[in-house]
Amino acid sequence: MAVRLAVGLLILGLAAGCRGASNLDAAIRDPGTVPPGIQVLLTPPFEPGKSVLTGSAPVRREVWDPVEGKPVPVFSLSAPDGAALSSEELAGMALAINFWASWCGPCRHEIPLLVERQAELPEDLLVLAVNLREAETKIAEFASEVAMELPIVLDPDGEVADLFGVRGLPTTIFVDPQGNLTATWQGVLDRAKLVQLTDTSLGR
Repeated sequence: MAVRLAVGLLILGLAAGCRGASNLDAAIRDPGTVPPGIQVLLTPPFEPGKSVLTGSAPVRREVWDPVEGKPVPVFSLSAPDGAALSSEELAGMALAINFWASWCGPCRHEIPLLVERQAELPEDLLVLAVNLREAETKIAEFASEVAMELPIVLDPDGEVADLFGVRGLPTTIFVDPQGNLTATWQGVLDRAKLVQLTDTSLGR
């Protein structure tokens, strides 16, 4: 019940693969704005499993070393209303932790699939839509536009993205109900791959 209440608080109370440039921090320094020089690349079709842009972001030394079958680190994110959510509160549910931004064309392409999959597995799976470094007003506009009926949480400083070694958007981390990593997918998911990876997290 506590998890249900926490998730309920998160679900869009606001309003209703892009890889980083050579420096992700600089690329999205102006929240809600497409980084200069990449607008032309943000148009469909997107090839599942591949990011549209090249380059990487600086990775902090304390980045977790992802090993499938091993526990993911404890992390904390904030809801739009300011409430904190710890991963420890989500124990017992399979997670798909999706890092996204409104300027990311591939993210826009992928989100409807995540919404659909969440609706199919409401009791077993939680898709956490982790927005990276954007203003809440921009998030609200985008979420309303694409009918983003997912729990939205904020990573305004990119600390959780850094922890997971996120080097491009979208990136999705899959976790089983015991808190162990089952897969990391960088780039756009298609329907078949999303079903496969969520089923694996659920032990199917």
